[in-house]
This record gives sequence, structure tokens and C-alpha cells, in this order.
Amino acid sequence: MLRGARGQLDAIEALYAVQPLPEPDAPLEPRDASTELRNVHFRYAESEPEVLRGVDLRIEPGSMIALVGASGSGKTTLARLIARFFDVNQGSVLVGGVDVRQISSSRLARQISQVFQDNYLFTGSIADNIRAGRPDCSDAELMEAASQAGVDCVAARLPQGLDTQVGEGGARLSGGERQRIAVARALLNNAPIMLVDEATAALDTENQAIITGTLARLRGERTLVVIAHQLSTVAMADQIVVLEDGRIAEQGTPAALRESQGLYAQFLDQRKAARGWRIAGARS
Repeated sequence: MLRGARGQLDAIEALYAVQPLPEPDAPLEPRDASTELRNVHFRYAESEPEVLRGVDLRIEPGSMIALVGASGSGKTTLARLIARFFDVNQGSVLVGGVDVRQISSSRLARQISQVFQDNYLFTGSIADNIRAGRPDCSDAELMEAASQAGVDCVAARLPQGLDTQVGEGGARLSGGERQRIAVARALLNNAPIMLVDEATAALDTENQAIITGTLARLRGERTLVVIAHQLSTVAMADQIVVLEDGRIAEQGTPAALRESQGLYAQFLDQRKAARGWRIAGARS
């Protein structure tokens, strides 16, 4: 028992050893829902190569940006720097015209909601997990967020509805159901900026359609930074940013990038080819 506990205690000790990011002495308020990266360089450790190298990007309030690129190109790192999971090594990240290092962590959390592929559900009911987005919300607001994310359809199939217990980490629900709850939680937060990282990855067609439809409704209402591989999601973006080896290789509207015959056009061709794949039957 002691040997078994050792590993868990080591993990807890490592967690407590992590130093929190510094809070500003005189916090500033973001002015709007814009986001900007100025000459951003970032590496996870001194001994590791840079993940982002000289990235300059401005995202206007209410616009939708789709980040596209191969695995390891820096898409997720870029999104998490906006939410200040880490501080840049060089350059600056601005939210609402203010460097994120000058915004208090609590204020930044109210400015940005997040839907990531590895969302975690807490032990409790479906309603409890949605309400975590804004604990002081009304029942009507909770139901509206659940409806927009398609959680009401999930709850209707369960005997206890929204009071159904999700289990540790959401173990009693499918991946698609957990993702819908994560989206509802982000919607309830009502933050003007939403980061969406691979929200439809590994989901079935029904769940993909629900989440894509939710993003479509939010266009123009919130600033959306979306990492996606689904053509339907990428195509409805105002601007597409193609990352390659930590740099912005291409940027423009979907139509302009299709015509340029560059990396995005290659991405489209690959996706269209993949949709045409079939598993051949065994020959007699």
C-alpha cells in the first residue's frame, strides 16, 4: 500500500511545485473582444525547440478564425497562449488591446471560454457540470445553454434528465455527450471570446452537426478561434490561418486560399480524397 501511494504522492508533490504565473500589481481591463499576437516566440522548455516562431496575428472582435495545420504546427499552443496557460518567451499576446500579463487571471477567465478536445467533467450531475461555467446562473439560462449545445436531447434519453450523475471524469457518458456538456458550459460562461480546439474530433456525425451548428449561431456574436479538421467548420470561418513549423504560412478567406493553390488547397484535396475512401470487400 505504501509503495502504491508513493506514486500518487509524487504526482501531488510535482503539482504543488509548479509556480503560478505572476499576477499584475495594477490589473487592466480589456477594451473589446479582439485578440492579437505580436512577434510571438514560444518554447515549452529551454532545451526544446521553439513551437511558435515570430507569429503576428490580429483577430477582430466578432470574427471567426480557423487555425489549420499539420500536427505539431503550433495550433493548440497558439490557442492556449491566448488563454494564458503559459507566458510567451518573446513578443506579446493581447486580449482587448491589453497584454494578457496585465489582466488578472479571474478577469481573463471571464473574457475567454474554452472548449478543448480533452475536456474534464467533475463528479456530479450533468446540470452541475454545465453550471460550473457560471455558478450564479438561473435555471432558465442553464436550460438555454443546454439546448444550444444539444444537451437537452441527451438528457431526454436519461431517466433523471439533467440530474443524471456523470461519474468520475464523465465515465458514464459517451465522448460526444461529454463534449456537448463542455460546449454548454462554455456557452453559459457567456465570454466574448471562445477558443475551440478540435471540438468535433473523433465524434459521430450527429454530435459533429450539433457542435458545428452551435458555432454557426455564434458567428458574429463572439470572437471565435477554432482549431478544426472538419471542412464544414473551416469553410464558415471569416479568415483561415495556416500554420507550418510554428509560423503562419498562409492567411486569408476560404475562397482566396482555395484559389491560391497553396497549403490550404492541398488540405482541401486531402480531405476530399479521404471522404471518398471505401473499405474494399474481400475478393472471392
